[in-house]
Amino acid sequence: MDTECKPTYDELVIENAQLKTRVSELEQEIVDLKARIDKLTKMLFGKKSEKSKKKDRELDTSTENQPSGDITDVAAPKAKRKHGGGGRKPFPPEIPRRDVHVDLSPDECCCDCCGQSFEPMGVEVTEVLNFIPMACEVLRIIRHRYKRTCRCCKNKIIITEMPIRTIDKGSVTTEFIAAVLVNKYCDHLPVYRQVRRMFKNMKLDIAESSVCRWRDVVGKMIEPVIKVAKKEILNGHCVNTDASPAPFRIPKENHCRVSGNLYVYVGDEEHPFNMFDFQENQSAKGIHEFLKGYGGFLQCDAHKNYDALFNPEKGKRSNVKRMTEAESNRLHGRCPPPKEVGCHAHCRRNFVEAEENEPFHVAEFLKLYRKLYKIEKEIKDSSACERYRRRQCDSVLILNALFQRCRDCLADPAILPKSPLGSACKYALNNEAALRRYCDDGRLSIDNNISERTVKEFVIGRKNWLFFGSPNAAKNSTNIMSLLSSARRHGLNEWEYLVDVLNQLADLSSLAKLRELLPDQWKNPHTCSHA
Repeated sequence: MDTECKPTYDELVIENAQLKTRVSELEQEIVDLKARIDKLTKMLFGKKSEKSKKKDRELDTSTENQPSGDITDVAAPKAKRKHGGGGRKPFPPEIPRRDVHVDLSPDECCCDCCGQSFEPMGVEVTEVLNFIPMACEVLRIIRHRYKRTCRCCKNKIIITEMPIRTIDKGSVTTEFIAAVLVNKYCDHLPVYRQVRRMFKNMKLDIAESSVCRWRDVVGKMIEPVIKVAKKEILNGHCVNTDASPAPFRIPKENHCRVSGNLYVYVGDEEHPFNMFDFQENQSAKGIHEFLKGYGGFLQCDAHKNYDALFNPEKGKRSNVKRMTEAESNRLHGRCPPPKEVGCHAHCRRNFVEAEENEPFHVAEFLKLYRKLYKIEKEIKDSSACERYRRRQCDSVLILNALFQRCRDCLADPAILPKSPLGSACKYALNNEAALRRYCDDGRLSIDNNISERTVKEFVIGRKNWLFFGSPNAAKNSTNIMSLLSSARRHGLNEWEYLVDVLNQLADLSSLAKLRELLPDQWKNPHTCSHA
Protein backbone atom coordinates (compact mmCIF):
# COMPACT_ATOMS: atom_id res chain seq x y z
CA MET A 1 0.00 0.00 0.00
CA ASP A 2 1.32 3.42 -1.04
CA THR A 3 1.99 5.82 1.79
CA GLU A 4 1.26 9.52 1.50
CA CYS A 5 4.35 11.62 0.89
CA LYS A 6 4.65 14.01 3.78
CA PRO A 7 6.12 17.45 3.10
CA THR A 8 9.51 18.17 4.47
CA TYR A 9 10.30 20.85 7.02
CA ASP A 10 11.75 23.19 4.39
CA GLU A 11 8.67 22.83 2.23
CA LEU A 12 6.44 23.66 5.18
CA VAL A 13 8.51 26.76 5.94
CA ILE A 14 8.21 27.92 2.33
CA GLU A 15 4.48 27.22 2.25
CA ASN A 16 4.00 29.07 5.54
CA ALA A 17 5.86 32.10 4.20
CA GLN A 18 3.72 32.06 1.04
CA LEU A 19 0.53 31.88 3.08
CA LYS A 20 1.65 34.78 5.28
CA THR A 21 2.39 36.83 2.18
CA ARG A 22 -1.00 35.95 0.73
CA VAL A 23 -2.77 36.88 3.97
CA SER A 24 -0.94 40.22 4.03
CA GLU A 25 -1.98 40.92 0.44
CA LEU A 26 -5.59 40.03 1.20
CA GLU A 27 -5.60 42.26 4.28
CA GLN A 28 -4.28 45.13 2.18
CA GLU A 29 -6.93 44.44 -0.46
CA ILE A 30 -9.63 44.44 2.22
CA VAL A 31 -8.40 47.80 3.49
CA ASP A 32 -8.44 49.24 -0.03
CA LEU A 33 -11.93 47.92 -0.77
CA LYS A 34 -13.29 49.22 2.54
CA ALA A 35 -11.81 52.63 1.84
CA ARG A 36 -13.38 52.60 -1.63
CA ILE A 37 -16.77 51.59 -0.25
CA ASP A 38 -16.59 54.28 2.43
CA LYS A 39 -15.72 56.88 -0.21
CA LEU A 40 -18.60 55.88 -2.48
CA THR A 41 -21.03 55.72 0.44
CA LYS A 42 -19.99 59.20 1.54
CA MET A 43 -20.42 60.49 -2.02
CA LEU A 44 -23.96 59.12 -2.16
CA PHE A 45 -25.26 59.73 1.36
CA GLY A 46 -22.70 61.92 3.12
CA LYS A 47 -22.45 65.68 3.30
CA LYS A 48 -20.86 67.51 0.39
CA SER A 49 -19.25 70.26 2.44
CA GLU A 50 -15.61 69.84 3.47
CA LYS A 51 -15.92 72.12 6.47
CA SER A 52 -14.91 70.74 9.84
CA LYS A 53 -17.63 69.59 12.21
CA LYS A 54 -16.20 71.82 14.93
CA LYS A 55 -16.12 75.58 14.78
CA ASP A 56 -13.03 77.42 13.66
CA ARG A 57 -10.20 76.14 15.80
CA GLU A 58 -7.50 78.41 17.11
CA LEU A 59 -4.36 78.50 15.00
CA ASP A 60 -1.85 77.27 17.58
CA THR A 61 1.66 77.89 16.25
CA SER A 62 3.45 76.34 19.23
CA THR A 63 2.36 72.73 18.71
CA GLU A 64 4.79 70.14 20.01
CA ASN A 65 4.62 68.11 16.83
CA GLN A 66 5.34 71.13 14.58
CA PRO A 67 7.57 69.71 11.80
CA SER A 68 9.35 72.96 10.99
CA GLY A 69 10.24 76.30 12.55
CA ASP A 70 7.72 78.60 14.13
CA ILE A 71 5.18 80.00 11.70
CA THR A 72 3.59 83.17 12.94
CA ASP A 73 0.60 85.01 11.61
CA VAL A 74 1.42 88.57 10.67
CA ALA A 75 -2.07 90.04 10.76
CA ALA A 76 -3.85 90.50 14.06
CA PRO A 77 -7.24 88.81 14.44
CA LYS A 78 -10.09 91.03 13.35
CA ALA A 79 -13.00 91.71 15.64
CA LYS A 80 -16.24 90.11 14.53
CA ARG A 81 -18.74 92.60 13.18
CA LYS A 82 -22.15 92.43 14.74
CA HIS A 83 -24.88 92.02 12.21
CA GLY A 84 -27.97 94.15 12.49
CA GLY A 85 -31.46 92.84 12.87
CA GLY A 86 -33.61 91.57 10.06
CA GLY A 87 -35.84 93.67 7.87
CA ARG A 88 -37.31 93.87 4.43
CA LYS A 89 -35.16 95.23 1.68
CA PRO A 90 -36.80 97.74 -0.65
CA PHE A 91 -37.69 96.50 -4.11
CA PRO A 92 -35.39 97.66 -6.93
CA PRO A 93 -36.51 100.89 -8.58
CA GLU A 94 -36.21 99.24 -12.03
CA ILE A 95 -39.35 97.19 -11.36
CA PRO A 96 -42.39 99.01 -12.76
CA ARG A 97 -44.98 100.20 -10.26
CA ARG A 98 -48.77 100.08 -10.59
CA ASP A 99 -50.81 102.08 -8.12
CA VAL A 100 -53.83 100.47 -6.49
CA HIS A 101 -55.84 103.07 -4.55
CA VAL A 102 -57.74 101.84 -1.53
CA ASP A 103 -60.10 104.57 -0.23
CA LEU A 104 -63.02 104.88 2.09
CA SER A 105 -66.55 104.81 0.68
CA PRO A 106 -68.51 108.12 0.64
CA ASP A 107 -70.56 106.96 3.64
CA GLU A 108 -67.37 106.31 5.65
CA CYS A 109 -65.85 109.74 4.88
CA CYS A 110 -68.08 111.65 7.28
CA CYS A 111 -68.69 111.73 11.01
CA ASP A 112 -71.43 109.45 12.35
CA CYS A 113 -72.57 112.10 14.84
CA CYS A 114 -72.59 115.44 13.00
CA GLY A 115 -72.16 114.33 9.39
CA GLN A 116 -69.18 116.62 8.72
CA SER A 117 -66.85 115.33 6.01
CA PHE A 118 -63.29 114.26 6.87
CA GLU A 119 -60.35 116.34 5.75
CA PRO A 120 -57.70 114.47 3.60
CA MET A 121 -54.20 114.36 5.13
CA GLY A 122 -52.04 112.40 2.73
CA VAL A 123 -51.64 108.71 1.98
CA GLU A 124 -49.77 105.69 3.32
CA VAL A 125 -47.98 103.62 0.67
CA THR A 126 -47.27 99.90 1.10
CA GLU A 127 -45.36 98.04 -1.64
CA VAL A 128 -46.03 94.35 -2.26
CA LEU A 129 -44.57 92.21 -5.03
CA ASN A 130 -46.91 90.85 -7.69
CA PHE A 131 -46.27 88.18 -10.32
CA ILE A 132 -47.42 88.39 -13.93
CA PRO A 133 -47.29 85.03 -15.77
CA MET A 134 -45.20 84.85 -18.90
CA ALA A 135 -47.24 85.70 -21.96
CA CYS A 136 -46.67 85.69 -25.70
CA GLU A 137 -48.02 87.90 -28.43
CA VAL A 138 -48.28 87.60 -32.19
CA LEU A 139 -46.62 90.38 -34.15
CA ARG A 140 -48.50 91.16 -37.35
CA ILE A 141 -45.86 92.55 -39.71
CA ILE A 142 -47.89 94.59 -42.15
CA ARG A 143 -45.83 95.57 -45.20
CA HIS A 144 -47.26 98.25 -47.41
CA ARG A 145 -47.24 97.81 -51.16
CA TYR A 146 -47.01 100.59 -53.71
CA LYS A 147 -47.65 100.69 -57.40
CA ARG A 148 -45.74 102.96 -59.69
CA THR A 149 -48.13 104.65 -62.09
CA CYS A 150 -45.52 106.43 -64.18
CA ARG A 151 -44.89 105.23 -67.73
CA CYS A 152 -41.16 104.62 -67.23
CA CYS A 153 -41.73 101.86 -64.63
CA LYS A 154 -44.70 100.23 -66.32
CA ASN A 155 -46.85 99.71 -63.21
CA LYS A 156 -44.07 98.12 -61.17
CA ILE A 157 -45.12 97.02 -57.64
CA ILE A 158 -42.87 97.90 -54.70
CA ILE A 159 -43.18 96.37 -51.23
CA THR A 160 -41.26 97.05 -48.03
CA GLU A 161 -38.56 94.50 -47.17
CA MET A 162 -39.05 92.21 -44.20
CA PRO A 163 -37.14 93.13 -41.02
CA ILE A 164 -33.97 91.11 -40.47
CA ARG A 165 -34.65 87.99 -38.41
CA THR A 166 -32.44 85.39 -36.76
CA ILE A 167 -34.27 82.54 -38.48
CA ASP A 168 -34.82 83.35 -42.13
CA LYS A 169 -38.49 82.87 -42.98
CA GLY A 170 -39.02 81.75 -39.40
CA SER A 171 -42.27 82.07 -37.45
CA VAL A 172 -40.70 83.33 -34.20
CA THR A 173 -38.77 86.43 -33.21
CA THR A 174 -35.25 86.66 -31.85
CA GLU A 175 -36.67 87.45 -28.41
CA PHE A 176 -38.60 84.17 -28.38
CA ILE A 177 -35.59 82.11 -29.46
CA ALA A 178 -33.38 83.77 -26.85
CA ALA A 179 -35.92 83.04 -24.13
CA VAL A 180 -35.96 79.33 -25.02
CA LEU A 181 -32.16 79.11 -25.04
CA VAL A 182 -31.77 80.99 -21.75
CA ASN A 183 -34.35 78.70 -20.16
CA LYS A 184 -32.34 75.67 -21.19
CA TYR A 185 -28.72 76.71 -20.69
CA CYS A 186 -29.10 79.15 -17.78
CA ASP A 187 -32.17 77.83 -15.95
CA HIS A 188 -31.48 74.19 -16.98
CA LEU A 189 -34.99 73.62 -18.31
CA PRO A 190 -35.03 70.87 -20.97
CA VAL A 191 -36.65 71.59 -24.32
CA TYR A 192 -39.30 68.91 -23.97
CA ARG A 193 -40.41 70.44 -20.65
CA GLN A 194 -40.74 73.87 -22.24
CA VAL A 195 -42.65 72.50 -25.23
CA ARG A 196 -44.97 70.14 -23.34
CA ARG A 197 -45.68 72.34 -20.34
CA MET A 198 -44.87 76.03 -20.79
CA PHE A 199 -45.87 76.39 -24.43
CA LYS A 200 -48.83 74.06 -24.04
CA ASN A 201 -50.18 76.21 -21.20
CA MET A 202 -49.97 79.20 -23.57
CA LYS A 203 -51.92 77.30 -26.26
CA LEU A 204 -48.83 77.05 -28.49
CA ASP A 205 -48.07 74.02 -30.65
CA ILE A 206 -44.31 74.05 -31.32
CA ALA A 207 -42.34 70.93 -32.24
CA GLU A 208 -39.19 70.00 -30.33
CA SER A 209 -37.37 69.56 -33.64
CA SER A 210 -38.06 73.21 -34.45
CA VAL A 211 -36.43 74.32 -31.19
CA CYS A 212 -33.39 72.14 -31.94
CA ARG A 213 -33.17 73.72 -35.38
CA TRP A 214 -33.18 77.20 -33.81
CA ARG A 215 -30.40 76.13 -31.45
CA ASP A 216 -28.23 74.94 -34.34
CA VAL A 217 -28.75 78.18 -36.27
CA VAL A 218 -27.85 80.32 -33.25
CA GLY A 219 -24.85 78.12 -32.38
CA LYS A 220 -23.38 78.56 -35.87
CA MET A 221 -24.24 82.26 -35.98
CA ILE A 222 -22.32 83.12 -32.80
CA GLU A 223 -19.30 80.96 -33.67
CA PRO A 224 -17.24 83.96 -34.93
CA VAL A 225 -17.78 85.68 -31.56
CA ILE A 226 -16.69 82.52 -29.75
CA LYS A 227 -13.47 82.39 -31.76
CA VAL A 228 -12.67 85.98 -30.75
CA ALA A 229 -13.33 85.08 -27.09
CA LYS A 230 -10.99 82.09 -27.41
CA LYS A 231 -8.17 84.32 -28.67
CA GLU A 232 -8.74 86.67 -25.76
CA ILE A 233 -8.55 83.83 -23.24
CA LEU A 234 -5.29 82.51 -24.70
CA ASN A 235 -3.79 86.01 -24.54
CA GLY A 236 -4.08 85.96 -20.74
CA HIS A 237 -1.35 85.07 -18.27
CA CYS A 238 -3.36 82.19 -16.74
CA VAL A 239 -6.13 79.85 -17.88
CA ASN A 240 -8.14 77.71 -15.47
CA THR A 241 -9.52 74.47 -16.83
CA ASP A 242 -11.58 71.51 -15.72
CA ALA A 243 -13.56 68.74 -17.39
CA SER A 244 -16.70 66.68 -16.92
CA PRO A 245 -18.21 63.71 -18.81
CA ALA A 246 -20.62 64.72 -21.55
CA PRO A 247 -22.88 61.89 -22.83
CA PHE A 248 -24.13 62.20 -26.40
CA ARG A 249 -25.88 60.10 -29.02
CA ILE A 250 -24.63 59.08 -32.45
CA PRO A 251 -27.54 59.24 -34.93
CA LYS A 252 -25.71 57.23 -37.61
CA GLU A 253 -25.21 54.30 -35.23
CA ASN A 254 -28.80 53.72 -34.20
CA HIS A 255 -28.63 56.59 -31.68
CA CYS A 256 -26.32 54.67 -29.39
CA ARG A 257 -25.24 56.65 -26.34
CA VAL A 258 -21.54 57.18 -25.68
CA SER A 259 -19.57 59.37 -23.28
CA GLY A 260 -17.57 62.35 -24.46
CA ASN A 261 -15.86 65.08 -22.49
CA LEU A 262 -16.67 68.73 -21.96
CA TYR A 263 -13.79 71.03 -21.01
CA VAL A 264 -14.16 74.50 -19.55
CA TYR A 265 -11.52 77.20 -19.97
CA VAL A 266 -11.76 80.27 -17.75
CA GLY A 267 -9.82 83.42 -18.62
CA ASP A 268 -8.04 85.61 -16.08
CA GLU A 269 -9.32 88.91 -14.68
CA GLU A 270 -7.98 90.89 -17.63
CA HIS A 271 -9.65 88.51 -20.11
CA PRO A 272 -12.86 87.57 -18.25
CA PHE A 273 -14.49 85.07 -20.57
CA ASN A 274 -15.60 81.46 -20.11
CA MET A 275 -15.30 78.87 -22.85
CA PHE A 276 -16.83 75.37 -23.12
CA ASP A 277 -15.28 72.89 -25.53
CA PHE A 278 -16.86 69.52 -26.40
CA GLN A 279 -14.80 66.47 -27.37
CA GLU A 280 -16.20 63.17 -28.58
CA ASN A 281 -13.80 61.04 -26.52
CA GLN A 282 -11.70 61.11 -23.35
CA SER A 283 -8.34 61.61 -25.06
CA ALA A 284 -6.04 64.61 -24.60
CA LYS A 285 -6.25 65.64 -28.26
CA GLY A 286 -8.85 68.31 -27.60
CA ILE A 287 -6.75 69.94 -24.87
CA HIS A 288 -3.73 70.18 -27.17
CA GLU A 289 -5.81 71.62 -30.01
CA PHE A 290 -7.43 74.27 -27.85
CA LEU A 291 -4.21 75.34 -26.08
CA LYS A 292 -2.02 75.20 -29.17
CA GLY A 293 0.53 78.01 -28.99
CA TYR A 294 -0.31 78.94 -25.39
CA GLY A 295 2.72 79.38 -23.10
CA GLY A 296 1.29 80.96 -19.94
CA PHE A 297 0.08 79.41 -16.70
CA LEU A 298 -2.47 76.60 -16.79
CA GLN A 299 -4.23 75.77 -13.52
CA CYS A 300 -5.85 72.35 -13.46
CA ASP A 301 -6.04 69.10 -11.55
CA ALA A 302 -3.43 66.37 -11.90
CA HIS A 303 -5.26 64.40 -14.61
CA LYS A 304 -3.05 62.35 -16.89
CA ASN A 305 -4.42 64.11 -19.99
CA TYR A 306 -2.36 67.18 -19.08
CA ASP A 307 0.96 65.35 -18.64
CA ALA A 308 2.01 65.50 -22.30
CA LEU A 309 1.02 69.17 -22.43
CA PHE A 310 3.41 70.17 -19.66
CA ASN A 311 6.22 67.77 -20.70
CA PRO A 312 6.35 67.70 -24.52
CA GLU A 313 8.68 65.22 -26.17
CA LYS A 314 11.98 66.66 -27.35
CA GLY A 315 13.45 66.14 -30.78
CA LYS A 316 14.78 62.73 -31.73
CA ARG A 317 18.14 63.93 -32.99
CA SER A 318 20.98 63.57 -30.52
CA ASN A 319 22.12 67.18 -30.86
CA VAL A 320 18.62 68.38 -30.08
CA LYS A 321 18.45 66.14 -27.02
CA ARG A 322 21.41 67.91 -25.52
CA MET A 323 19.79 71.31 -25.99
CA THR A 324 17.77 73.04 -23.35
CA GLU A 325 14.01 72.98 -23.68
CA ALA A 326 13.87 76.67 -24.71
CA GLU A 327 16.55 76.17 -27.39
CA SER A 328 14.72 73.13 -28.76
CA ASN A 329 11.48 75.09 -28.94
CA ARG A 330 13.15 77.94 -30.82
CA LEU A 331 14.80 75.49 -33.22
CA HIS A 332 11.48 73.90 -34.19
CA GLY A 333 9.51 77.15 -34.06
CA ARG A 334 7.41 75.98 -31.12
CA CYS A 335 6.10 78.03 -28.24
CA PRO A 336 7.23 77.00 -24.76
CA PRO A 337 4.78 74.66 -23.01
CA PRO A 338 2.40 76.12 -20.43
CA LYS A 339 3.47 76.11 -16.80
CA GLU A 340 1.39 73.90 -14.53
CA VAL A 341 -0.30 75.40 -11.49
CA GLY A 342 -1.73 72.91 -9.01
CA CYS A 343 -5.03 73.03 -7.16
CA HIS A 344 -4.87 72.97 -3.38
CA ALA A 345 -8.61 72.32 -3.17
CA HIS A 346 -8.03 68.91 -4.79
CA CYS A 347 -5.08 68.23 -2.52
CA ARG A 348 -6.96 69.22 0.62
CA ARG A 349 -9.96 67.13 -0.41
CA ASN A 350 -7.79 64.01 -0.41
CA PHE A 351 -6.84 64.65 3.22
CA VAL A 352 -10.48 65.27 4.17
CA GLU A 353 -11.42 61.88 2.72
CA ALA A 354 -8.76 60.24 4.93
CA GLU A 355 -9.98 61.95 8.12
CA GLU A 356 -12.06 59.00 9.34
CA ASN A 357 -9.15 56.54 9.11
CA GLU A 358 -6.35 58.79 10.41
CA PRO A 359 -7.98 61.67 12.34
CA PHE A 360 -4.83 62.65 14.26
CA HIS A 361 -2.54 62.99 11.24
CA VAL A 362 -5.22 64.58 9.07
CA ALA A 363 -5.95 67.19 11.75
CA GLU A 364 -2.39 68.49 11.37
CA PHE A 365 -2.72 68.76 7.61
CA LEU A 366 -6.05 70.57 7.86
CA LYS A 367 -4.57 72.97 10.41
CA LEU A 368 -1.87 73.92 7.90
CA TYR A 369 -4.47 74.40 5.19
CA ARG A 370 -6.51 76.68 7.43
CA LYS A 371 -3.44 78.86 7.78
CA LEU A 372 -2.89 78.93 4.01
CA TYR A 373 -6.46 79.90 3.27
CA LYS A 374 -6.52 82.46 6.07
CA ILE A 375 -3.62 84.21 4.35
CA GLU A 376 -5.47 84.12 1.01
CA LYS A 377 -8.57 85.61 2.63
CA GLU A 378 -6.53 88.47 4.11
CA ILE A 379 -4.81 89.35 0.81
CA LYS A 380 -7.85 88.83 -1.42
CA ASP A 381 -8.30 92.54 -2.19
CA SER A 382 -4.58 93.39 -2.22
CA SER A 383 -2.45 94.09 -5.28
CA ALA A 384 -0.56 91.34 -7.09
CA CYS A 385 2.76 92.61 -5.67
CA GLU A 386 1.43 92.53 -2.12
CA ARG A 387 0.00 89.03 -2.58
CA TYR A 388 3.36 87.83 -3.92
CA ARG A 389 5.23 89.36 -0.96
CA ARG A 390 2.88 87.89 1.63
CA ARG A 391 2.99 84.43 0.08
CA GLN A 392 6.77 84.44 -0.04
CA CYS A 393 6.97 85.53 3.59
CA ASP A 394 4.30 83.27 5.11
CA SER A 395 2.77 80.75 2.68
CA VAL A 396 6.11 79.25 1.59
CA LEU A 397 6.96 78.33 5.19
CA ILE A 398 3.59 76.65 5.66
CA LEU A 399 4.03 74.71 2.41
CA ASN A 400 7.46 73.53 3.59
CA ALA A 401 5.84 72.19 6.73
CA LEU A 402 3.02 70.59 4.72
CA PHE A 403 5.27 68.66 2.33
CA GLN A 404 7.67 67.67 5.11
CA ARG A 405 4.79 66.15 7.04
CA CYS A 406 3.81 64.25 3.89
CA ARG A 407 7.30 62.74 3.75
CA ASP A 408 7.14 61.84 7.43
CA CYS A 409 3.81 60.07 6.96
CA LEU A 410 5.08 58.04 4.01
CA ALA A 411 8.14 57.04 6.07
CA ASP A 412 5.91 55.88 8.93
CA PRO A 413 5.47 52.08 8.72
CA ALA A 414 2.09 52.34 10.44
CA ILE A 415 0.65 54.24 7.45
CA LEU A 416 0.09 51.99 4.46
CA PRO A 417 1.12 53.47 1.09
CA LYS A 418 -2.25 52.63 -0.49
CA SER A 419 -4.32 53.90 2.42
CA PRO A 420 -6.33 57.12 1.93
CA LEU A 421 -3.74 59.11 3.87
CA GLY A 422 -0.84 57.50 2.02
CA SER A 423 -2.49 58.25 -1.32
CA ALA A 424 -3.13 61.86 -0.26
CA CYS A 425 0.52 62.32 0.70
CA LYS A 426 1.66 60.77 -2.60
CA TYR A 427 -0.61 63.13 -4.56
CA ALA A 428 0.83 66.13 -2.73
CA LEU A 429 4.46 65.12 -3.23
CA ASN A 430 4.02 64.10 -6.87
CA ASN A 431 2.60 67.56 -7.61
CA GLU A 432 4.74 69.55 -5.20
CA ALA A 433 6.22 71.85 -7.85
CA ALA A 434 2.79 72.67 -9.29
CA LEU A 435 1.27 73.19 -5.84
CA ARG A 436 4.03 75.65 -4.92
CA ARG A 437 3.85 77.65 -8.15
CA TYR A 438 1.03 79.96 -7.08
CA CYS A 439 3.47 81.56 -4.62
CA ASP A 440 5.69 82.67 -7.54
CA ASP A 441 3.09 85.04 -9.06
CA GLY A 442 0.66 87.23 -7.17
CA ARG A 443 -1.89 87.01 -10.00
CA LEU A 444 -2.37 83.26 -9.55
CA SER A 445 -4.95 81.60 -7.31
CA ILE A 446 -4.35 78.99 -4.63
CA ASP A 447 -6.95 76.63 -6.12
CA ASN A 448 -8.94 75.89 -9.23
CA ASN A 449 -12.37 76.45 -7.71
CA ILE A 450 -13.35 79.04 -10.32
CA SER A 451 -13.31 76.44 -13.10
CA GLU A 452 -15.10 73.91 -10.90
CA ARG A 453 -17.88 76.43 -10.29
CA THR A 454 -18.07 77.19 -14.00
CA VAL A 455 -18.26 73.57 -15.13
CA LYS A 456 -21.02 73.04 -12.57
CA GLU A 457 -23.25 75.19 -14.80
CA PHE A 458 -23.09 72.35 -17.30
CA VAL A 459 -23.29 69.56 -14.70
CA ILE A 460 -26.56 70.88 -13.26
CA GLY A 461 -28.05 71.12 -16.74
CA ARG A 462 -26.87 67.61 -17.59
CA LYS A 463 -28.88 66.22 -14.69
CA ASN A 464 -32.01 67.60 -16.36
CA TRP A 465 -31.54 67.05 -20.08
CA LEU A 466 -29.24 63.98 -19.61
CA PHE A 467 -27.32 64.02 -22.93
CA PHE A 468 -26.63 65.81 -26.21
CA GLY A 469 -28.61 64.61 -29.21
CA SER A 470 -25.58 64.47 -31.53
CA PRO A 471 -21.96 65.70 -31.75
CA ASN A 472 -23.13 68.62 -33.89
CA ALA A 473 -25.77 69.55 -31.31
CA ALA A 474 -23.12 69.38 -28.58
CA LYS A 475 -20.79 71.78 -30.42
CA ASN A 476 -23.58 74.28 -31.06
CA SER A 477 -24.73 74.00 -27.45
CA THR A 478 -21.24 74.69 -26.11
CA ASN A 479 -21.06 77.85 -28.23
CA ILE A 480 -24.28 79.12 -26.67
CA MET A 481 -23.21 78.05 -23.17
CA SER A 482 -19.90 79.88 -23.58
CA LEU A 483 -21.58 83.14 -24.60
CA LEU A 484 -24.21 83.01 -21.83
CA SER A 485 -21.68 81.98 -19.17
CA SER A 486 -19.42 84.91 -20.08
CA ALA A 487 -22.40 87.27 -19.89
CA ARG A 488 -23.29 85.92 -16.44
CA ARG A 489 -19.70 86.42 -15.32
CA HIS A 490 -20.08 90.13 -16.12
CA GLY A 491 -23.40 90.38 -14.30
CA LEU A 492 -25.45 90.94 -17.45
CA ASN A 493 -29.00 89.97 -18.18
CA GLU A 494 -28.41 86.93 -20.39
CA TRP A 495 -31.65 87.34 -22.35
CA GLU A 496 -31.09 91.00 -23.18
CA TYR A 497 -27.48 90.35 -24.13
CA LEU A 498 -28.26 87.38 -26.38
CA VAL A 499 -31.09 89.21 -28.15
CA ASP A 500 -28.90 92.21 -28.93
CA VAL A 501 -25.94 90.09 -30.08
CA LEU A 502 -28.12 88.05 -32.44
CA ASN A 503 -29.72 91.17 -33.89
CA GLN A 504 -26.31 92.74 -34.51
CA LEU A 505 -24.88 89.54 -36.03
CA ALA A 506 -27.81 89.34 -38.43
CA ASP A 507 -26.88 92.76 -39.81
CA LEU A 508 -23.12 92.77 -39.19
CA SER A 509 -21.22 94.83 -41.74
CA SER A 510 -17.63 94.27 -40.53
CA LEU A 511 -15.86 91.41 -38.75
CA ALA A 512 -13.84 94.01 -36.84
CA LYS A 513 -16.94 94.71 -34.76
CA LEU A 514 -17.01 91.18 -33.33
CA ARG A 515 -14.80 92.23 -30.40
CA GLU A 516 -17.43 94.81 -29.44
CA LEU A 517 -19.99 92.03 -28.99
CA LEU A 518 -18.10 90.38 -26.13
CA PRO A 519 -19.63 91.09 -22.70
CA ASP A 520 -16.85 93.32 -21.36
CA GLN A 521 -17.24 95.88 -24.16
CA TRP A 522 -20.95 95.32 -24.77
CA LYS A 523 -22.00 96.22 -21.24
CA ASN A 524 -20.36 99.69 -21.14
CA PRO A 525 -22.60 101.54 -23.62
CA HIS A 526 -25.66 99.59 -22.52
CA THR A 527 -25.00 100.34 -18.86
CA CYS A 528 -24.71 104.05 -19.69
CA SER A 529 -27.91 103.98 -21.77
CA HIS A 530 -29.89 102.30 -18.96
CA ALA A 531 -28.53 104.83 -16.47
